[in-house]
Parts: sequence; structure tokens; C-alpha cells
Amino acid sequence: PHYERFIPRLKYLLENAVQTEHRQLRGKAIECITIIGTAAPEKLRPDAEPIMGLLLKILQDSASGEMDSSDPQISLMVESFPRMAAILGVQFVPYLNFVMPITMKMAQLQPDVVLLDCEETKEHYDEKDGWQFVTLADQQKFGIKTSGLQEKSSACETLTSFTRELKEGFADYAAPVASLMKKLLKFYFDDDVRVPAAECMPYLLASAKGNGEEAVRAVWDDVMPDLLFACQHEPERPVLSIILAALSDCIDTLGNLAFSAPQMEGVVKILLERLNEHVERRQDREQQKNRGGP
Repeated sequence: PHYERFIPRLKYLLENAVQTEHRQLRGKAIECITIIGTAAPEKLRPDAEPIMGLLLKILQDSASGEMDSSDPQISLMVESFPRMAAILGVQFVPYLNFVMPITMKMAQLQPDVVLLDCEETKEHYDEKDGWQFVTLADQQKFGIKTSGLQEKSSACETLTSFTRELKEGFADYAAPVASLMKKLLKFYFDDDVRVPAAECMPYLLASAKGNGEEAVRAVWDDVMPDLLFACQHEPERPVLSIILAALSDCIDTLGNLAFSAPQMEGVVKILLERLNEHVERRQDREQQKNRGGP
């Protein structure tokens, strides 16, 4: 009932609050519009074309250099795209040509890292700028600038949402996104990057079906070695469970075509190793409990 009260005012902000100091305000207006639209999708659909036009204008200004890369509108807009995709469904597909470049660029962001010897100081790496340090066993200090990690993980979640919501409408982007996401399975700086990288794998296979079975096979052949490596070497158990679930869903999608006989032997070996690790941990916990340990 409040759609007509709020949406016109939020659209007015997008159209008129164009000053640099209003970027955060416009970004929040974008966020509000898409959240309200999620609650009332049937009302937003008629307004979707002019709203997307305003968003694309912001992207064009950013691409032309009229906005800097730290503009908060951009990250908030990328986070809002999945909501628009969920509202519009296949009607969102024509907009992918405009929104994918910035989303892929954000997903490829690399954090600044530094390794300091014990004698070196951290005075040039202020925590206020997003730097965090841990001391390694040899007393070296490993530092990472975390300020860009939120944007990177949000972009990865956006890509996963696109594959889930648009299905075969995302077919033309399945291969390049798969090539990116397979690498991010080894992005050990942030669990929130590896999780969507794993979750999107079965959706990418489903999306690739829009270009035929050969395209599905090509995507699977591309990501399979990295997915199996992640199953074997992922250090965080909560993330590992998501990776294993993604592998299971990929196999369900592909059926008997998932692995050759030699590949199946390797997969079974990896899964048995992980299962044995689980059994050993459970036995250790039971022994500690019997000894009165924590």
C-alpha cells in the first residue's frame, strides 16, 4: 500500500540528487527501490524500464570517468541487480550486456597485501584504511587491506544470483563466469568469496544448457579440476560442506556424463579421504568427552 508513496520520491532522488556529495544518498535510494520492489514485484515491473534506465546512466557515467571507482553508488547498485533480476526474470536478460562488465570487474578485484619482516613497522599501513595484520610463525607480519573484500564478495554473490534467477538466459555468460569463479575457489583471504564461487557451479551448468550440451560439457571440463581440488584442500569445514553440496548438484545436473571411469576413481578417493577425516574427528571428540575434556 505504500509503494505509490515512496517509489516516486526515490525516483526523484535518482534523477535530481546528482551532486558528488549525494552519491551515498542515491546509492541508498537504489537499494530502497529494489527492496520495496521485492515486496511488491507486480507494482515495480511497470516502472522497471525507467528505473533501469537511470541505473544504466549511472554506470555509463562511471565508465566514462565521470565517477571514481570508490563511488558508493556502484557497489550498492551491483548488490541491487540480483533483486531486479528476481523481479523481472527473463526480462532482465537484455540488461546483462550493461551490468556484467562492472560486476565482473568488481569480482576480479585483488586485495592489497604486504609481508613485513619483524624489524619493519606497520606505520604506513593504518587500520583506519582497512589494513589488518597477523603474525606468522617466523614473526613475519602478513597484512591485507580488507576494504575491497566486501565489494568483491558482493559481486560474486550477484553473479551467483544471476545464474540462479536467469537460468538459460545467462547462457552467453556461463563460460566466462565459470573461468573466473573456478579461480576464486582458492581465494583463501575470504570465505564469503569462496562460498558463492562454489554455489554457482551447478547453476552455471544449468545456464550453459541454453547454448547446447557441448557448451555444458565445455563449462564442466573447465571447472571440474578446480572444484575437485577445492573438495580435497578446502581448509574451512563450513565452506567444504558447501563445496561438496555443489559437487553433488553438478553430478545431478550432468548424470552419467559427469565423469569418466578414471575420473570417478579419483573423485571416490577424495570423498573417502574427507569422510575418513570426519570419522577421525568424531572419534577424537568422543575420546576427549570420555576423558572429561572440553
